[in-house]
Amino acid sequence: MTVGPVISPANTHVFGLWLQFLFTGAYYVYFAQCVAILRRRFKKGGLTIWSPLACGLFFVLTTLSIVGDAIRGYEAFSAPDDPNVLPNPSLYYRDVATPLSLMKNSIIILGALLSDAVIVYRTYVVWSGSYLATSLPFLLLLADFAWGIFSTWTLSQTKSGDSFILAEVTVRVRYFFVITFCVNVLCAGLICWKIWRVHFRTVKLRMWRDNDSLSRILSVIVESAILYCAYLFVLIITDSIGADLFFVFLDPSTPIVAIVYTLLIVRIQTPPESMSTHLPTSALQFTSAVQRSAARQSPTNVDIEISLDCIVHTDRESGDLESGTGKTYHDEHNGKEEAL
Repeated sequence: MTVGPVISPANTHVFGLWLQFLFTGAYYVYFAQCVAILRRRFKKGGLTIWSPLACGLFFVLTTLSIVGDAIRGYEAFSAPDDPNVLPNPSLYYRDVATPLSLMKNSIIILGALLSDAVIVYRTYVVWSGSYLATSLPFLLLLADFAWGIFSTWTLSQTKSGDSFILAEVTVRVRYFFVITFCVNVLCAGLICWKIWRVHFRTVKLRMWRDNDSLSRILSVIVESAILYCAYLFVLIITDSIGADLFFVFLDPSTPIVAIVYTLLIVRIQTPPESMSTHLPTSALQFTSAVQRSAARQSPTNVDIEISLDCIVHTDRESGDLESGTGKTYHDEHNGKEEAL
């Protein structure tokens, strides 16, 4: 199914470039906050290499994307040296096999694949390394990688004006975003279910002083998933109906994906102002008291930190902490971390 052009294809790239500048500027603001948060976590210890690595890769991809698209925009609309020849942006953007066009599309695919790999890894960590829980997301991730690479390679074989191959690539790109959509919905659901389950099983033993923290982290994860999945849904629909508006939403894809990643870290690891004097800037910290039996009435202060890197139980006063299976226990006194 195709729809007639609302605006010309060249103008869709212009609007897409404007949106890309807008979202890239917003991303750089959140990127600075994300770097500050990762720095604090590095000083405190417990920061894995994967978060800074993913953060750096998103920054590189976003920067390369905006620079490449700015050059493409200049080349498409700039006047040629010959005064008798007018610029033809429609002809320029029709050639999808130019080096800059291939770089742009490769960056879009890489950004989506990196985002999918991050959320699958987060699901694996939150589920305490359960292969059973993450088997389906991992298989979908492999399919996403294969489909993305295949689509990019096919696009590189497309010549200017080859509408048949271009139509085939469009279908493959659509399926790529469908798989990405499924990966994000599935992983977000698994992460939220695991966090709720940890809270439900732990609340039977402890009296929580801060129940709002759970609602906050769940709402942040759900809102981020809805934001990204809604964006993917718009791409899928506009591509399915053959609308040129597809390129308006496709062009700013890389900074949007990077914003979703950095915004999740910033929102989760920055406590609300009302809790800033009580909680550190960790992902989520519950302070509670363990109800002992009648023979032992002394409460124990326990910190439970649920982040997208790990789930940690810290017993400040005693090593005798009853916890659920599959969680991680971190002993601050000796710096050891072991699976329970």
